[in-house]
Amino acid sequence: SLSQQLLKLSTSQNVPKTFQSNEKASILFTPKDSAAYSSSAIWKLGKDALDTLTLNFPALITFSSLWVLDQKPIDRSVLTEDSGMNPHELKGDLDKLLLSLSLIFNKPETSKVIEFLIRFYQIHIYERTQLLSYFLAFHDCEGYRNMANCIQLKGTEYEFLDQILFQKKSIKRSHIMNQASVDHRIMSSYFDYLQKIKNIDLMTSSEFVFTADSIPKSNNEIALYSRMYSFFSILCIEIIQVEKN
Repeated sequence: SLSQQLLKLSTSQNVPKTFQSNEKASILFTPKDSAAYSSSAIWKLGKDALDTLTLNFPALITFSSLWVLDQKPIDRSVLTEDSGMNPHELKGDLDKLLLSLSLIFNKPETSKVIEFLIRFYQIHIYERTQLLSYFLAFHDCEGYRNMANCIQLKGTEYEFLDQILFQKKSIKRSHIMNQASVDHRIMSSYFDYLQKIKNIDLMTSSEFVFTADSIPKSNNEIALYSRMYSFFSILCIEIIQVEKN
């Protein structure tokens, strides 16, 4: 079918970063240390973290179904619409979860959930552009740097980060601003991201849906969004100033 052909095309464009046989991609550990943890250990680490986050953000309980009971990583390269797990629905669920997690990336438990998603769903391969874009406001955090180190940056608008990571430098806003001023894909994708997160309600324990009139209703909710919008606003102003000069 056409949908299967499109899925195959998108999958073929997901080139993984190369790791040694005794290494595994990780946001929490070194690649070698990560390989020492069993899949069941990472499964429990992520599930406990999600349960903790759910205490404060009840809507996250929607995603508990991603913790499959057999505790085995999913090989997404062989998933089809006829398999037990629909690849299109899975991609949609993972995208929604990453949007939610991007609002609370400063919580220690969030990185543990992402660790699970890397091991079990290879999001560093299949959702690499979402990881780089959705969490961009946290570019100066160690977690973002570790996440970028998991990803094959070549072929994305974030390829410029390769040299920064290789030199073990901090990822500064000025680095992003300089690149965004010549590659408009960065600002375009981040603007799209902002359009998505404005409709997220992490406080309501209900079916995760996008609604046209969903807006933050409390100071706690507003605080979740402030970093992302502030980052975008400052970046826009800096780019305009550069282009004027």
